[in-house]
Amino acid sequence: MELKQLTVSDLRGEQRDLAELVGMDTYRTLVEVYGGCNLYIYKADTILKNVRDKEIRSQYTGSNIQELVDTYGMSERAVREIVADLARQRRTQAAPRKVRA
Repeated sequence: MELKQLTVSDLRGEQRDLAELVGMDTYRTLVEVYGGCNLYIYKADTILKNVRDKEIRSQYTGSNIQELVDTYGMSERAVREIVADLARQRRTQAAPRKVRA
């Protein structure tokens, strides 16, 4: 038997549930690409948090922490932690450079 001949009725348990959820063509592709691997799928909250944090970083101007707090309904501390690396970069770039004699 070849993989292309496999049907949902050939599967049991979680494998059958997955095939019914995504469809047999997608299931076969998953088997071909990831067969034998442990595959972890993120929770929706994790994916959405990463997207939110990326948006916050892209909107950060250096002087709009309160606006971001209000927009995203987060604490000031949480927003500051998200943009900490950007804030550090801005401070480093703004610091006067010492000239060696």
